[in-house]
Amino acid sequence: MLKVFFKNVGQGDSIVLEWPDEEGINHIGIVDCKRFNSSNPVLNHLIYSEFKVIDFVFLSHAHSDHYSGLSELLDYCEKKGIVIQNFYHTAQKSQLSIWKRCLSMNELMDFSNLLSRIDTLIEKNLIINPAEIEVNVKEFKLNQIFNLGFLAPSYKDYQNLLKQEYLYSENKSSTVPDMNLVSTILKIYNDKFYILLTSDSTISSQLRAGTKDKTLNEGELILSQVPHHGSENNYIHSFWKMRKFKQNTPAVFSVGNNRAHKLPNFKVVNEISKLGYKIYSTNCVFGIKEYCNIPSTTTSTNLSMNLDFGTTLIEEQVTSPISDDYNGEKVFEIDVNGSVTLV
Repeated sequence: MLKVFFKNVGQGDSIVLEWPDEEGINHIGIVDCKRFNSSNPVLNHLIYSEFKVIDFVFLSHAHSDHYSGLSELLDYCEKKGIVIQNFYHTAQKSQLSIWKRCLSMNELMDFSNLLSRIDTLIEKNLIINPAEIEVNVKEFKLNQIFNLGFLAPSYKDYQNLLKQEYLYSENKSSTVPDMNLVSTILKIYNDKFYILLTSDSTISSQLRAGTKDKTLNEGELILSQVPHHGSENNYIHSFWKMRKFKQNTPAVFSVGNNRAHKLPNFKVVNEISKLGYKIYSTNCVFGIKEYCNIPSTTTSTNLSMNLDFGTTLIEEQVTSPISDDYNGEKVFEIDVNGSVTLV
């Protein structure tokens, strides 16, 4: 049995995986970690679950709505002597000029502190295997049923990001370097079915994965995360249409009440639903509200893809007391046959 927790962190990502090994010992892995409402849902999960070892922590890319809680998580691991077996990220040192150009001063300080904390835990042997994520990085065998692998970013994605930076810095292009170019796509899979965790991945990454990866072409998609919180700039209809899946396969939107971005986009929610996926979200906002025919004073018009950069995500700190398909943390259990249950 595998459990996938989509934590409610507003607009942003915090995902926890739990699974047993062949001896029945439970394991934990973390994909991104964001603070929300003066809390850290991933850290709280770790505290309550009392794990002494974390199999992996993955940082999908350098946007604050994916890493703002990571330093606090690492502080706790250092204090409690919790070992992180693998810490993988997409923040190459060659991106330093991009961070300086595109992050606000506070974001840059927070991110620099995070990188320092990572180095400290490496020195103390609390992070055993640090690595930069690329599609040729090793795959993980979770247990006899599930494996985990990376579909993005690729070497070409990193090169495209550096090319964007060069052209922008030389005033040869007005396109601000976009860290989403190196955002991860993860697959949790076996030879019959798979789960997709798409973070803020770009359309080009999705199309490449959909074309080249055997699992995506032959296996059945049983659970998915919709990329970039339902932004139209990161949604390509053909990718989701071409997947093999059953009616009402869960598609999860990790969203919050961010009035700068107004995500998810209604068009994305509506098209995913029309394809036959079942919609779930962590908050009933913007495009989800429109999908549910709930009156709203705002529209879900999508803004620039680069609003992630240099803009601290300001959300109205309001969470619904209701826990249903469209509000609150989403937890899915997947059994050995690929049956998915919302817990």
